[in-house]
Amino acid sequence: MILEQLKNYKRFISIGANKSVLYTRNIGEDHTDYRDMWISKGATVRPDGSIDISTVIREKITKDNKAHGLLSQKSNKRVNDIIDWMVLLSKEKTTLNHELKSFYKWKLNFITLTLPSKQRHSDKIIKSELLNDFLVQLKRKFSIKYYFWRAESQSNGNIHFHIITDKFVPWQWCRDKWNHVVNKLDYVNQFEQKHKHNTPNSTDIHSLQNIKNISKYLSKYCSKSSKGITVMCSLGASNFPHAPVKYNYKINSKTKFYRQVHGKLWGCSELLSKLKKCVIQVPDEVQKVIVESQYAYPHKYKFFDYVTIINFKATELIQAGLSWIRDRLAEYVQSIINPQLSILTHGSL
Repeated sequence: MILEQLKNYKRFISIGANKSVLYTRNIGEDHTDYRDMWISKGATVRPDGSIDISTVIREKITKDNKAHGLLSQKSNKRVNDIIDWMVLLSKEKTTLNHELKSFYKWKLNFITLTLPSKQRHSDKIIKSELLNDFLVQLKRKFSIKYYFWRAESQSNGNIHFHIITDKFVPWQWCRDKWNHVVNKLDYVNQFEQKHKHNTPNSTDIHSLQNIKNISKYLSKYCSKSSKGITVMCSLGASNFPHAPVKYNYKINSKTKFYRQVHGKLWGCSELLSKLKKCVIQVPDEVQKVIVESQYAYPHKYKFFDYVTIINFKATELIQAGLSWIRDRLAEYVQSIINPQLSILTHGSL
């Protein structure tokens, strides 16, 4: 039986927007008897000889993969994948710069939203009542298909948001709409009492252009897994009752602590959330092409004990002679985004 299973090991490839992973997997029927393993973990044997695994003491999820105010390693990797998909699928656009009176090309918009006055509500309320309202109106107004948001804390203790979109958003609309939304909780009114006007500069927006590696640039802001923002506060945590903090030490009677974001740290559009990895069995003839590509582009391949990582972006696959991988990726994206529309004319694939 063991020899029969060995004959059923096949090569598979997991295709992503910026890289693919080649590995071997047994597709044969598994006849291994796992009863001893389950019994050793605390499972009980029923009278009929079957195993009851409800009594097994489950291992807790590792600390790094818990949602504890910081991006876990798993979330960090997922965020990077989503950004890669956005860069790949967003069309290149041309826009007029009215100040310079010239046109420029770009693919993605980068928006930053801040609170115009001191945060007085919990992070969860800010996200559920303000950020969500803004995103709903943003999608309706500009028919945005792909977007991603990331919540972080500022050095003043306030929460703020980075949003990436695939459509042009005028800065004036963005500022007016966000100020209108946050004033549902009186944040603009509080600003006006102090500054004597009601048009706070609470937003920043710019298109990403002339950047060689957009994915890497965006990851700097959106997928970092830091300990939060270090805040100096003479009154300690009492100044930020709405936010979880992690104390560190005191300096000159001032408490230095990490201001972490409470609740969900990031989110994306429904289409992006559906895009994972495209896993397909590799035919023998394609394996030969991949081997030939290894000799032609050795710097693009990384070899490990059980997997081989192929570091080709989707747009480079045809040039490298790996059109089969590119076609499978295109079919996968088509099945997720729009089965009725060919991916060859949809985006930049």
